[in-house]
Amino acid sequence: MKCLATMLVAGSCFLGAFSYAEDVPAAGEKTIALVAVGDIDADTMSAVRQFAEENVFFQVRLLPALTPTGGSLDQEGVAAAQAMNANDAFVVALVMPKDEIKAHGVYLPEARVAVVNAAVMKPEDGNMELYRRRLQRQAVRSIGMLIGLEPCPNPQCCMSSYQNVDEMDRIGMNFCPPCWDREEKIGKAKGFKAIVLGGVE
Repeated sequence: MKCLATMLVAGSCFLGAFSYAEDVPAAGEKTIALVAVGDIDADTMSAVRQFAEENVFFQVRLLPALTPTGGSLDQEGVAAAQAMNANDAFVVALVMPKDEIKAHGVYLPEARVAVVNAAVMKPEDGNMELYRRRLQRQAVRSIGMLIGLEPCPNPQCCMSSYQNVDEMDRIGMNFCPPCWDREEKIGKAKGFKAIVLGGVE
């Protein structure tokens, strides 16, 4: 188990005109699964999925929500991994644990899952926009970790290390250019299904 708070990235935004490839992947193509475990509203999950896909440039598939097991983040992650299908390379689980857990998440490479503790991402003032930004950042960061990126020294990268929520809010929302380049090359080499950018795949 590795703590997400010590390993997660953000940088220059690579946004543009996107059309989304929701079709079934061809044989051998890999997708990224995203799942809510517990009470996370559908609009938030949709926003997280869209942001993640736009910033990793590979297809992100939203799974049906799961009920928390009531166990540790590790146990929630292992349970979420069971929801993947044969095309999913790994899953990012946004978890609302039944009990209070302070860790921001866990990274379980052997189970092909990263868990984000959505409960501790909620601002005390109930700021929904900030809450979604935190989940979006952590989802992209988790995907970077699962693909194989290392912590980044660039504070404008979502892969930059942090120690607390305040520091997390100051790092970038997405990959810096070098991390994005590495993520793209690794993803293509592993057969991830690219999304369509400006009508060209």
